[in-house]
Amino acid sequence: MDYTQNILIGKNPFAKEEEEETRDVLKGLVKEVRALRKEVASTKETYTERLKKDLPSLHSSLLPSPTPPTSTRSKKKQLQERKLVLITDKKDQPLDTFSIRNKVNQLFALKVQVKKPVLASIARTKGKQNILLTTIEEYNADFLVKYKDIWHNCFTFQREQKLEPWVQVIAHGVPTLPFLGEGGSKLLKEEIETFNPIKIQGLPRWISSSVKRHDPQTRFGSIVFTIENEEKRQEILKQKEISIAGTATKVVKYLEVSPTTQCTSCQKFGHIGDRCSTRACRFCAAAHLSKDHTYSTCIITGKPCKHTMPLCINCKEKHFANSKDCETLQAAKLVHSTSLEGSMEE
Repeated sequence: MDYTQNILIGKNPFAKEEEEETRDVLKGLVKEVRALRKEVASTKETYTERLKKDLPSLHSSLLPSPTPPTSTRSKKKQLQERKLVLITDKKDQPLDTFSIRNKVNQLFALKVQVKKPVLASIARTKGKQNILLTTIEEYNADFLVKYKDIWHNCFTFQREQKLEPWVQVIAHGVPTLPFLGEGGSKLLKEEIETFNPIKIQGLPRWISSSVKRHDPQTRFGSIVFTIENEEKRQEILKQKEISIAGTATKVVKYLEVSPTTQCTSCQKFGHIGDRCSTRACRFCAAAHLSKDHTYSTCIITGKPCKHTMPLCINCKEKHFANSKDCETLQAAKLVHSTSLEGSMEE
Protein backbone atom coordinates (compact mmCIF):
# COMPACT_ATOMS: atom_id res chain seq x y z
CA MET A 1 0.00 0.00 0.00
CA ASP A 2 1.53 3.35 -1.05
CA TYR A 3 2.05 6.55 0.91
CA THR A 4 -1.02 8.34 -0.50
CA GLN A 5 -3.39 5.45 0.20
CA ASN A 6 -2.11 5.21 3.79
CA ILE A 7 -2.98 8.87 4.31
CA LEU A 8 -6.44 8.62 2.74
CA ILE A 9 -7.51 5.63 4.87
CA GLY A 10 -6.05 7.03 8.07
CA LYS A 11 -3.00 4.80 8.47
CA ASN A 12 0.46 5.99 9.48
CA PRO A 13 2.27 6.61 6.18
CA PHE A 14 5.63 5.96 7.84
CA ALA A 15 4.74 2.46 9.13
CA LYS A 16 6.90 -0.26 7.49
CA GLU A 17 5.54 -3.63 6.45
CA GLU A 18 7.46 -6.83 6.34
CA GLU A 19 9.86 -6.63 3.41
CA GLU A 20 9.38 -10.21 2.33
CA GLU A 21 5.57 -9.91 2.29
CA THR A 22 5.74 -6.62 0.41
CA ARG A 23 8.10 -8.06 -2.18
CA ASP A 24 5.78 -11.00 -2.84
CA VAL A 25 2.76 -8.73 -3.13
CA LEU A 26 4.55 -6.39 -5.52
CA LYS A 27 5.66 -9.27 -7.73
CA GLY A 28 2.09 -10.49 -7.95
CA LEU A 29 0.80 -7.00 -8.74
CA VAL A 30 3.36 -6.50 -11.49
CA LYS A 31 2.26 -9.70 -13.18
CA GLU A 32 -1.42 -8.76 -12.89
CA VAL A 33 -0.86 -5.24 -14.21
CA ARG A 34 1.11 -6.50 -17.20
CA ALA A 35 -1.65 -8.95 -18.05
CA LEU A 36 -4.35 -6.28 -17.69
CA ARG A 37 -2.46 -3.80 -19.86
CA LYS A 38 -2.27 -6.31 -22.69
CA GLU A 39 -5.96 -7.12 -22.28
CA VAL A 40 -7.32 -3.56 -22.31
CA ALA A 41 -4.74 -1.80 -24.50
CA SER A 42 -6.80 -2.18 -27.66
CA THR A 43 -10.16 -1.32 -26.10
CA LYS A 44 -9.29 1.43 -23.63
CA GLU A 45 -11.49 4.50 -24.04
CA THR A 46 -10.06 7.98 -23.81
CA TYR A 47 -11.73 10.77 -21.89
CA THR A 48 -12.58 12.49 -25.18
CA GLU A 49 -14.26 9.37 -26.53
CA ARG A 50 -16.38 9.09 -23.39
CA LEU A 51 -17.53 12.68 -23.85
CA LYS A 52 -18.45 12.00 -27.47
CA LYS A 53 -20.63 9.13 -26.29
CA ASP A 54 -22.13 11.37 -23.62
CA LEU A 55 -21.02 8.97 -20.91
CA PRO A 56 -20.51 10.32 -17.35
CA SER A 57 -16.89 10.51 -16.28
CA LEU A 58 -16.19 9.88 -12.60
CA HIS A 59 -15.55 13.07 -10.62
CA SER A 60 -15.44 15.15 -13.82
CA SER A 61 -17.47 17.88 -12.12
CA LEU A 62 -15.14 17.99 -9.13
CA LEU A 63 -11.79 18.62 -10.75
CA PRO A 64 -10.77 21.92 -12.38
CA SER A 65 -10.21 21.70 -16.13
CA PRO A 66 -6.63 20.85 -17.13
CA THR A 67 -4.64 23.77 -18.50
CA PRO A 68 -1.89 23.85 -21.14
CA PRO A 69 1.72 24.78 -20.30
CA THR A 70 1.91 28.39 -19.19
CA SER A 71 4.39 31.17 -18.53
CA THR A 72 6.13 31.76 -15.19
CA ARG A 73 3.67 34.55 -14.41
CA SER A 74 0.71 32.26 -15.14
CA LYS A 75 2.21 29.52 -12.97
CA LYS A 76 2.50 32.01 -10.12
CA LYS A 77 -1.16 32.90 -10.62
CA GLN A 78 -2.14 29.23 -10.63
CA LEU A 79 -0.25 28.72 -7.37
CA GLN A 80 -2.10 31.68 -5.91
CA GLU A 81 -5.43 30.14 -6.99
CA ARG A 82 -4.56 27.02 -5.00
CA LYS A 83 -4.29 28.95 -1.73
CA LEU A 84 -7.08 29.68 0.76
CA VAL A 85 -6.62 31.83 3.86
CA LEU A 86 -8.57 31.06 7.04
CA ILE A 87 -9.02 34.28 9.01
CA THR A 88 -8.68 33.80 12.79
CA ASP A 89 -8.80 36.14 15.78
CA LYS A 90 -6.07 34.48 17.83
CA LYS A 91 -2.35 34.52 17.22
CA ASP A 92 -0.07 31.47 17.54
CA GLN A 93 -2.84 28.90 18.03
CA PRO A 94 -1.51 25.31 18.34
CA LEU A 95 -1.66 23.76 14.87
CA ASP A 96 -0.67 20.16 14.13
CA THR A 97 -0.34 20.74 10.38
CA PHE A 98 0.63 17.18 9.46
CA SER A 99 -2.21 15.44 11.33
CA ILE A 100 -4.85 17.99 10.28
CA ARG A 101 -3.79 17.84 6.65
CA ASN A 102 -4.10 14.05 6.64
CA LYS A 103 -7.46 14.19 8.40
CA VAL A 104 -8.84 16.64 5.82
CA ASN A 105 -7.62 14.43 2.98
CA GLN A 106 -9.23 11.39 4.62
CA LEU A 107 -12.54 13.25 4.88
CA PHE A 108 -12.42 14.14 1.18
CA ALA A 109 -11.67 10.51 0.30
CA LEU A 110 -14.63 9.37 2.42
CA LYS A 111 -17.18 12.02 1.40
CA VAL A 112 -16.27 12.73 -2.23
CA GLN A 113 -14.28 9.59 -3.08
CA VAL A 114 -11.32 11.54 -4.48
CA LYS A 115 -8.43 9.43 -5.73
CA LYS A 116 -5.70 11.87 -4.67
CA PRO A 117 -5.14 14.02 -1.57
CA VAL A 118 -6.66 17.49 -1.88
CA LEU A 119 -4.50 19.46 0.56
CA ALA A 120 -0.76 19.68 -0.04
CA SER A 121 0.11 21.82 2.97
CA ILE A 122 -1.16 23.84 5.93
CA ALA A 123 0.88 26.74 7.26
CA ARG A 124 0.74 29.95 9.22
CA THR A 125 0.69 33.23 7.32
CA LYS A 126 3.51 35.72 7.79
CA GLY A 127 1.92 37.28 10.87
CA LYS A 128 1.43 33.80 12.39
CA GLN A 129 -2.25 34.46 13.03
CA ASN A 130 -4.17 33.26 10.00
CA ILE A 131 -3.97 29.79 8.44
CA LEU A 132 -2.95 29.16 4.83
CA LEU A 133 -4.24 26.09 3.00
CA THR A 134 -2.61 25.03 -0.28
CA THR A 135 -4.07 22.33 -2.53
CA ILE A 136 -2.26 20.04 -4.93
CA GLU A 137 -2.22 21.08 -8.60
CA GLU A 138 -5.44 19.24 -9.50
CA TYR A 139 -7.52 21.32 -7.09
CA ASN A 140 -7.86 24.98 -6.08
CA ALA A 141 -9.34 27.33 -3.48
CA ASP A 142 -12.74 27.29 -5.21
CA PHE A 143 -12.89 23.52 -4.67
CA LEU A 144 -12.15 23.96 -0.95
CA VAL A 145 -14.83 26.63 -0.62
CA LYS A 146 -17.37 24.47 -2.48
CA TYR A 147 -16.83 21.58 -0.06
CA LYS A 148 -16.27 23.66 3.07
CA ASP A 149 -18.76 21.54 5.02
CA ILE A 150 -16.38 18.60 4.75
CA TRP A 151 -13.35 20.17 6.42
CA HIS A 152 -14.40 23.31 8.33
CA ASN A 153 -14.63 21.49 11.71
CA CYS A 154 -10.91 20.69 11.48
CA PHE A 155 -10.02 24.36 12.11
CA THR A 156 -11.04 27.25 14.35
CA PHE A 157 -11.60 30.31 12.17
CA GLN A 158 -14.07 33.14 11.46
CA ARG A 159 -14.16 33.07 7.67
CA GLU A 160 -12.25 31.89 4.64
CA GLN A 161 -10.74 34.18 2.01
CA LYS A 162 -9.14 33.46 -1.35
CA LEU A 163 -5.62 34.76 -1.80
CA GLU A 164 -6.17 37.88 -3.88
CA PRO A 165 -3.50 40.07 -5.52
CA TRP A 166 -3.85 42.94 -3.04
CA VAL A 167 -2.73 46.42 -4.06
CA GLN A 168 -1.56 49.47 -2.11
CA VAL A 169 -2.31 53.18 -1.93
CA ILE A 170 -0.30 56.05 -0.42
CA ALA A 171 -1.97 58.88 1.48
CA HIS A 172 0.05 62.11 1.94
CA GLY A 173 -0.62 64.81 4.52
CA VAL A 174 -1.97 62.51 7.26
CA PRO A 175 -2.09 64.19 10.71
CA THR A 176 0.38 62.38 12.98
CA LEU A 177 -0.65 63.55 16.47
CA PRO A 178 -3.95 61.58 16.83
CA PHE A 179 -2.20 58.29 16.03
CA LEU A 180 1.07 58.47 17.98
CA GLY A 181 0.10 56.38 21.01
CA GLU A 182 -0.12 52.62 21.48
CA GLY A 183 -2.54 51.04 19.01
CA GLY A 184 -2.16 54.04 16.69
CA SER A 185 -2.18 51.91 13.53
CA LYS A 186 -5.40 50.17 14.55
CA LEU A 187 -7.00 53.53 15.36
CA LEU A 188 -5.83 54.89 12.00
CA LYS A 189 -7.45 51.96 10.20
CA GLU A 190 -10.75 52.51 12.04
CA GLU A 191 -10.62 56.22 11.21
CA ILE A 192 -10.14 55.59 7.49
CA GLU A 193 -12.85 52.91 7.26
CA THR A 194 -15.36 54.94 9.29
CA PHE A 195 -15.15 58.13 7.26
CA ASN A 196 -14.43 56.67 3.81
CA PRO A 197 -15.95 53.83 1.72
CA ILE A 198 -12.74 51.82 2.10
CA LYS A 199 -12.00 48.37 3.49
CA ILE A 200 -8.34 48.02 4.47
CA GLN A 201 -6.53 44.67 4.52
CA GLY A 202 -4.31 44.45 7.60
CA LEU A 203 -3.09 47.68 9.19
CA PRO A 204 -1.80 50.84 7.49
CA ARG A 205 1.88 51.65 8.00
CA TRP A 206 3.74 54.92 8.16
CA ILE A 207 6.37 55.74 5.55
CA SER A 208 8.14 58.24 7.79
CA SER A 209 10.15 56.95 10.76
CA SER A 210 8.81 56.83 14.31
CA VAL A 211 11.45 59.35 15.41
CA LYS A 212 10.36 61.86 12.80
CA ARG A 213 6.64 61.39 13.62
CA HIS A 214 7.27 62.05 17.32
CA ASP A 215 9.18 65.24 16.53
CA PRO A 216 7.02 68.17 17.82
CA GLN A 217 7.76 69.99 14.57
CA THR A 218 6.19 67.20 12.49
CA ARG A 219 2.46 67.66 11.99
CA PHE A 220 1.82 65.49 8.96
CA GLY A 221 3.18 62.28 7.43
CA SER A 222 2.50 59.71 4.73
CA ILE A 223 1.02 56.22 5.08
CA VAL A 224 0.63 53.12 2.91
CA PHE A 225 -2.46 50.95 3.18
CA THR A 226 -3.54 47.79 1.37
CA ILE A 227 -6.88 47.14 -0.35
CA GLU A 228 -8.29 44.02 -1.93
CA ASN A 229 -7.94 44.62 -5.68
CA GLU A 230 -7.06 47.02 -8.51
CA GLU A 231 -10.71 47.96 -9.13
CA LYS A 232 -11.08 49.29 -5.58
CA ARG A 233 -7.80 51.18 -5.90
CA GLN A 234 -8.95 52.93 -9.06
CA GLU A 235 -12.13 54.03 -7.29
CA ILE A 236 -10.04 55.59 -4.51
CA LEU A 237 -7.58 57.25 -6.90
CA LYS A 238 -10.44 58.84 -8.86
CA GLN A 239 -11.49 60.65 -5.66
CA LYS A 240 -7.92 62.07 -5.42
CA GLU A 241 -8.27 62.48 -1.65
CA ILE A 242 -9.75 60.80 1.41
CA SER A 243 -10.66 62.11 4.86
CA ILE A 244 -8.41 61.26 7.82
CA ALA A 245 -8.82 62.97 11.21
CA GLY A 246 -10.91 65.71 9.61
CA THR A 247 -8.22 66.45 7.02
CA ALA A 248 -8.39 65.95 3.26
CA THR A 249 -5.35 63.82 2.43
CA LYS A 250 -4.03 63.27 -1.09
CA VAL A 251 -4.02 59.66 -2.35
CA VAL A 252 -1.68 58.31 -5.06
CA LYS A 253 -0.80 54.90 -6.44
CA TYR A 254 1.84 52.99 -4.51
CA LEU A 255 4.71 51.96 -6.80
CA GLU A 256 6.54 48.84 -5.72
CA VAL A 257 10.28 49.42 -5.66
CA SER A 258 12.86 46.64 -5.46
CA PRO A 259 16.15 46.93 -3.53
CA THR A 260 17.95 47.34 -6.87
CA THR A 261 15.90 50.33 -8.06
CA GLN A 262 18.22 53.36 -8.25
CA CYS A 263 17.16 56.89 -7.40
CA THR A 264 17.87 59.37 -10.20
CA SER A 265 18.39 62.14 -7.65
CA CYS A 266 20.74 60.78 -4.97
CA GLN A 267 21.91 57.61 -6.82
CA LYS A 268 21.12 55.42 -3.80
CA PHE A 269 19.22 52.15 -4.17
CA GLY A 270 15.76 51.11 -2.95
CA HIS A 271 13.69 54.19 -3.85
CA ILE A 272 12.82 56.49 -6.74
CA GLY A 273 13.65 60.17 -7.17
CA ASP A 274 10.17 61.72 -7.22
CA ARG A 275 10.31 62.87 -3.59
CA CYS A 276 14.04 62.66 -2.91
CA SER A 277 15.64 66.00 -2.02
CA THR A 278 19.25 64.78 -1.89
CA ARG A 279 21.41 65.49 -4.94
CA ALA A 280 24.32 63.43 -6.21
CA CYS A 281 25.80 63.19 -9.69
CA ARG A 282 25.84 59.78 -11.31
CA PHE A 283 29.19 60.55 -12.94
CA CYS A 284 31.32 62.40 -10.40
CA ALA A 285 29.37 62.11 -7.06
CA ALA A 286 29.20 65.91 -6.70
CA ALA A 287 26.12 67.43 -4.99
CA HIS A 288 24.15 68.21 -8.13
CA LEU A 289 21.79 66.35 -10.47
CA SER A 290 23.36 64.28 -13.23
CA LYS A 291 21.74 66.48 -15.86
CA ASP A 292 23.75 69.42 -14.49
CA HIS A 293 27.10 67.63 -14.70
CA THR A 294 29.74 69.74 -16.43
CA TYR A 295 33.43 70.69 -16.32
CA SER A 296 34.80 74.22 -16.09
CA THR A 297 36.83 74.00 -19.32
CA CYS A 298 34.32 71.90 -21.29
CA ILE A 299 31.09 72.80 -23.11
CA ILE A 300 29.52 69.33 -22.61
CA THR A 301 26.69 69.27 -20.06
CA GLY A 302 24.63 66.43 -18.59
CA LYS A 303 26.95 63.63 -19.63
CA PRO A 304 30.55 62.57 -18.99
CA CYS A 305 33.39 63.94 -21.07
CA LYS A 306 37.13 63.27 -21.34
CA HIS A 307 37.70 65.46 -18.28
CA THR A 308 35.34 63.50 -16.03
CA MET A 309 36.93 61.58 -13.17
CA PRO A 310 34.42 58.82 -12.39
CA LEU A 311 33.46 58.45 -8.74
CA CYS A 312 30.62 56.38 -7.26
CA ILE A 313 28.66 58.05 -4.46
CA ASN A 314 27.77 54.61 -3.05
CA CYS A 315 30.95 52.53 -2.85
CA LYS A 316 33.45 55.42 -3.41
CA GLU A 317 35.20 53.48 -6.20
CA LYS A 318 36.31 55.04 -9.50
CA HIS A 319 33.30 54.20 -11.65
CA PHE A 320 29.89 55.72 -12.39
CA ALA A 321 27.14 55.22 -9.80
CA ASN A 322 25.11 53.05 -12.21
CA SER A 323 27.99 50.68 -12.97
CA LYS A 324 27.11 46.99 -12.92
CA ASP A 325 30.37 46.38 -11.07
CA CYS A 326 29.36 48.50 -8.07
CA GLU A 327 29.64 46.52 -4.83
CA THR A 328 26.63 48.36 -3.40
CA LEU A 329 24.50 47.24 -6.35
CA GLN A 330 25.73 43.67 -6.00
CA ALA A 331 24.72 43.71 -2.33
CA ALA A 332 21.27 45.08 -3.27
CA LYS A 333 20.85 42.28 -5.81
CA LEU A 334 21.70 39.73 -3.12
CA VAL A 335 19.03 41.21 -0.84
CA HIS A 336 16.53 41.13 -3.72
CA SER A 337 17.20 37.48 -4.61
CA THR A 338 17.00 36.44 -0.94
CA SER A 339 13.65 38.21 -0.50
CA LEU A 340 12.29 36.49 -3.62
CA GLU A 341 13.30 33.07 -2.30
CA GLY A 342 11.64 33.87 1.02
CA SER A 343 8.41 34.94 -0.66
CA MET A 344 8.22 31.66 -2.57
CA GLU A 345 8.56 29.72 0.70
CA GLU A 346 5.84 31.63 2.53
